[in-house]
Amino acid sequence: MEKSNGQLIAERLRQAMDLRGVNQARLSKEAGISKQRICYYAGGRSVPKTQTIFAMAKFLMVSPTWLMGFTDDDGPNVSKENDLKVERTNDAIEMSAAIDGIIGDLNRMSLDDLKAIKSITERMITKEGD
Repeated sequence: MEKSNGQLIAERLRQAMDLRGVNQARLSKEAGISKQRICYYAGGRSVPKTQTIFAMAKFLMVSPTWLMGFTDDDGPNVSKENDLKVERTNDAIEMSAAIDGIIGDLNRMSLDDLKAIKSITERMITKEGD
């Protein structure tokens, strides 16, 4: 019998927590998710939203795609080198989400506002290069 999405996420969540030495209370605190929700997710009684998956994956240093069961790579029992790769991937995913939000905001701005933002951005880039 095939596992449900919630059961697979629960199994992988417990595996990552065990291998990282993290209990539900600590995951709750570090990922900003209620203890009750963590209990539901770990027990397979509830399926976390995508944003919650990303928060848990980031703290547990696993890829969100592994936690959701889409891949068997980038799980918790990998080398430190791979942990860094997963952390960079999670950072890139967060950056992409932030950029999507910014693009949405930019689409509502006037041309003059966009020119001002471009000017500020160019000064910031020049300052970082110094």
